[in-house]
Amino acid sequence: MKVNPCVSVEGRRQDGRECSMSRAINVEIGVLQEADGSCMYTIGNTRILAAVYGPKNKQTSSGNQYTDADSGLQLDCTITVSSMAGTSTMRSDSNLTSFLKSDHRSHHLEQLVVDSLRPVIFFKQYPQSSISIQAQVIQDDGGIESAVLNGISVALQEATISMNDVVVACSVATIGRNVLIDPTKREYTLSSGDVLFVTRAQDPASILSIKMNRKTNELAITSVIEVCQKECEGVREALFANLRAFHTKKFAS
Repeated sequence: MKVNPCVSVEGRRQDGRECSMSRAINVEIGVLQEADGSCMYTIGNTRILAAVYGPKNKQTSSGNQYTDADSGLQLDCTITVSSMAGTSTMRSDSNLTSFLKSDHRSHHLEQLVVDSLRPVIFFKQYPQSSISIQAQVIQDDGGIESAVLNGISVALQEATISMNDVVVACSVATIGRNVLIDPTKREYTLSSGDVLFVTRAQDPASILSIKMNRKTNELAITSVIEVCQKECEGVREALFANLRAFHTKKFAS
């Protein structure tokens, strides 16, 4: 019998989780005073810092940029992936420039964010303006795509950007007939396929995008989608619970 490198015969993963369990989510809102909205989003050992600035006057951007033809609203997205994000320590010869250096993943993440937000932002409410989104991948232990989207979604809510819904995302990996929710970086590497699922918080069946990085021939895609929809409901509850607590504390002070 072929040994599963990620799941024991008892159905446990290396970190003790069952296949259907996500890592713990921690959401800190309003962590950057200079930003209109900000969030430190942590899931397991993966950590993302997201910030939103605007709406404001248009300006040049070095990141991914989308301009709505009807309203003229400019959506800018800049994401940096720390060169040490996948390691626990920084080399003694590393400097800030190399630590924040973007690579090919940055452009991919920026395009993912812009494409995911375009269907939900009310562009016409911000004519001839600019909304700047910035995020930094501080630590990558798997699931940075979904973590970036979820962290930015929270930051947009604090910035009170008008949207018809909140974007939520989750990731799964497949190994044989096992579906691993919220895989770690090691599980991604050893898996036979993985899926990024992006949807609307209020209507998980209204899918914004499904990205399959590798084939998932062992399992029907419909089964994977059902798992992702259920997981996104859990992510939504975590985000909304933290947003409610943040606003309750803010209004009480």
